[in-house]
Amino acid sequence: MSASIKLEGVKSLERMLKDFPKRLDGNVNDAIDLAAEVTLSVMKANTPVDTSNLKDSEGIERKRIGLFSRKTIEAFIGPQVIHPAIYAPFVEFGFTHYLSGQFIQGQHYVERTAIEVGPLVNQIIKRAVARTVRR
Repeated sequence: MSASIKLEGVKSLERMLKDFPKRLDGNVNDAIDLAAEVTLSVMKANTPVDTSNLKDSEGIERKRIGLFSRKTIEAFIGPQVIHPAIYAPFVEFGFTHYLSGQFIQGQHYVERTAIEVGPLVNQIIKRAVARTVRR
């Protein structure tokens, strides 16, 4: 008595698995771009304004790093090198005034932004991975 098994779709599965890293990179790149834009908009809303120099200095700095088949985006959101607000850390964390010795409390606007957008960013990335797996 003998039995035989015929597997169908193996070639299709091989093609799909071969393209998976490229599709994942593309979807994750799109998700990182979206998450960075959302984060920046919330950060600008949370930024304390005196002269608006700090708010104007905020932007997204994208850098490509190699992960899978393509280059994946890494995004830095905050005061940028091109148009820096060098006092941003003092606004965030606070400082001791050099004349009075009084501690000026930080605004923690970056921390508030991270707490506010964290769950949304996680959801955006999870959806990108799920979209890749579904295809």
